Amino acid sequence: MEYLQFHHKISHHIHHHYLPLYNQPHTFVVVTLDPPIRKGQTLYPHIVLQFDTDFVVQSNLSMSEDLLYTKYKDKLEPSYKGLIHEVFTTIMRGLSAAKVTRPGKFRSCQDGYAVKSSLKAEDGVLYPLEKSFFFLPKPPTLILHEEIDYVEFERHAAGGSNMHYFDLLRRLKTEQEHLFRNIQRNEYHNLFYFISGKGLKIMNLGEMQTTKGVAAVLQNDGDDAVDPHLAHIMHEAGDDESDDEANFVAGKDDGGSPTDDSGDGESDASESGDEKEASPSIHSSFMLY
Repeated sequence: MEYLQFHHKISHHIHHHYLPLYNQPHTFVVVTLDPPIRKGQTLYPHIVLQFDTDFVVQSNLSMSEDLLYTKYKDKLEPSYKGLIHEVFTTIMRGLSAAKVTRPGKFRSCQDGYAVKSSLKAEDGVLYPLEKSFFFLPKPPTLILHEEIDYVEFERHAAGGSNMHYFDLLRRLKTEQEHLFRNIQRNEYHNLFYFISGKGLKIMNLGEMQTTKGVAAVLQNDGDDAVDPHLAHIMHEAGDDESDDEANFVAGKDDGGSPTDDSGDGESDASESGDEKEASPSIHSSFMLY
């Protein structure tokens, strides 16, 4: 993982994504920039910050009282104490008025916010959010629902034990494609219901089918009801069930819609373990992509 160290004045950032991890003591906060940072010939639209979830910081703002009580009145406080990722998000929201998106209604088979996946040659996690999909940490890839032409569930290309996995293709209206690979087979139903519920087109085993047609199959509780996607995947994978489990557990749900109140409450991930005070310089890092 590459870390870049340099000073850069951020003139305008438009959004924050607050995305906790489970079974790892970290929380992602992603700052999306417009315009993006340019370094050489490369543009960086996202700054990915990784915070130690359970550490508490106490800090005073380096800001004059005149500025604090005029320009940032009712937006910032002179000092903060709390979980490091919550403090950072609250201050950034006060400085920029940028909206904050947290995980929404999607839950994995282990009641988590995301599923393990890989994009290109990089392993990571895929967050199905209320208005987008976000792959982290590298390369951070944000795909808005409104940009998607269709989604296709595909049999995993490799053979052997890898047949316990499937791939998820997203084709954009620009004809660009993103293939998320190595998703555990037991995540299929939750992803299928979520994508169908968002009204996105699903490529149904080679033929285009609207979500209404797919939903009719999924909502049939009869013994004869067959999910064509799952049947195809299971047929290719064999009868053995995967023992692998996704290591994500849900935190507090705020519906996943952008909000200006990211400081309300804490996720379950934030509440687990003993809180310890620590310096932000020690318990945070950032990646620029």
